[in-house]
Amino acid sequence: MTLQDKMHNYAELIVKFGVNVQKGQDLVVSSSIETAELVREVVKQAYNVGAKHVHVYWNDEETRLIELLNAPEEALQDVQQWIPDSLAKLADEKAAFLFLNSTSPFLYEDVSAERMTLYRQSRAISNQEFQEKYMARQWCIIAAPSPKWAAVVFPDMPVDQAVDKLWERIFYAVRLEQENPVDAWKEHLQTLRDKVEFLNKKHYRRLHYTGPGTDLTVDLPKKHLWASADKVTEEGVYCCVNMPTEEVFTTPSKFGVSGKVRNTKPLNYGGNIIDGFTLTLKEGRIVDYSADQGEELLKGLIDTDEGAHYLGEIALVPHRSPISDLNVLFYNTLFDENASCHIAIGRGLPMCIEGGFDMTPEEMEANEANISMTHVDFMIGSAELSIDGELEDGTLEPLFRNGNWAH
Repeated sequence: MTLQDKMHNYAELIVKFGVNVQKGQDLVVSSSIETAELVREVVKQAYNVGAKHVHVYWNDEETRLIELLNAPEEALQDVQQWIPDSLAKLADEKAAFLFLNSTSPFLYEDVSAERMTLYRQSRAISNQEFQEKYMARQWCIIAAPSPKWAAVVFPDMPVDQAVDKLWERIFYAVRLEQENPVDAWKEHLQTLRDKVEFLNKKHYRRLHYTGPGTDLTVDLPKKHLWASADKVTEEGVYCCVNMPTEEVFTTPSKFGVSGKVRNTKPLNYGGNIIDGFTLTLKEGRIVDYSADQGEELLKGLIDTDEGAHYLGEIALVPHRSPISDLNVLFYNTLFDENASCHIAIGRGLPMCIEGGFDMTPEEMEANEANISMTHVDFMIGSAELSIDGELEDGTLEPLFRNGNWAH
């Protein structure tokens, strides 16, 4: 089977299963120009299943790099609001959304942390309404290689071979190589739902994390819910929001996190690397931090807004998982977070609070969830991570041992 054939099958899986485009529905695709070939396959598949319109929002990282290095400082804060406004309007019209990730690690390493922070903060503000709206719709995040990304993941290969190798790894991670990928996905997601059901029945009040550089206590909201990447919209339409996915996740209590946590994989923060970092939290708030690489970028992330000083997600992923077993550092959160337990700085997740999608931000905060313009996952899992769940009566139960489920 040729690469073109596999991309065709990948696009079909994405459209029919991942984002699950419905007849007469609009699809919005956000992608780099580096992955145009896959986008064209997606557009064909979307129209094949009866999409009304397919809107493609292209971006070019090299052009953005030129802007970040050369534009006047005030221009970095001057967002073309018509773009997020048009996306929010499409969300109101119940469009489906596909985000195609191919960010090149280290691309923006020559851009100062101050300019990157200005750029990201202004866009976080402008996109806030859209982000709140699309999360209630069908959406899916996927990935495709760019030459620069592939060259970082496989630095000892010629670039064309590295791209082919990264395609192979992506196809494996999304189960495209299995005899019936859709059936394989249904079986896998049922396994994750079983974990969700177990955790929701346990309804732990607190989790205790211990590992190299990590000693963290995480309280859970009284109305917390565990979830996985499959969801059903209010219209009853199913989708899978991340492909690949190996996680089950919930939202921590905003003021209930204390201790220290250290990352175990580099964080590709939109084309910049942050690594070797430790956060210290007291009553939920990040009160201290340090990083071996990208400390000013980490500071900018935490200073995005007041909510970025708190956590919005905790996710459980076994160390022994298909992606982890590849033993590849992807420098891409979509993949690395599904090879490792992770947590997120910033916005809490409405699907992880009972009735969260019907709550105002004030009501979410009243139910112990954090509100922020940003949400950034980073990896904390390893073969040495242990997690205990604490029941309402104070009983501790092993949840993870040696990085894997204890049951």
